[in-house]
Amino acid sequence: MSSTFQEKLNKKWQEKKFLCINLDPVFEKLPAHLQTLPIEEALTSFNKEVIDKTKDLVAAYKPNSAYYEAYGEAGYRALKKTAEYMQSTCPDVVTILDAKRGDIGHTNEMY
Repeated sequence: MSSTFQEKLNKKWQEKKFLCINLDPVFEKLPAHLQTLPIEEALTSFNKEVIDKTKDLVAAYKPNSAYYEAYGEAGYRALKKTAEYMQSTCPDVVTILDAKRGDIGHTNEMY
C-alpha cells in the first residue's frame, strides 16, 4: 500500500529531514559535459545526479514547471522522466510540482 503525501512528509520530519530541493535546471548553466547532450537528456541527467546525491537527506523535491516548459516537448519529457526516476529511486520522498504563474525573477522569464 502506498503512503499518502502527508504520511510521507510526517515520516521524513520524524527522521529530522526538512530539506526541500528545487529541481529547476537551466540548460545554459548546466555543467559543460551535460551541455553537449540533447536538452531532454541533459536536464534529466542533471536531475538524476542531484537526486542520487541527496535522496537520503531530503523530505521533498520540487521541480518548477517553468524550467521544463521553456524547452517545449523536450522539457516536458525531461520532467516526466525526472518524476518517474524519483518515483522509482526514492518513492518515500514527497514530490511537489511548482506550477504557479506570475512568479518573480528568472522563473517568470522562463514562462
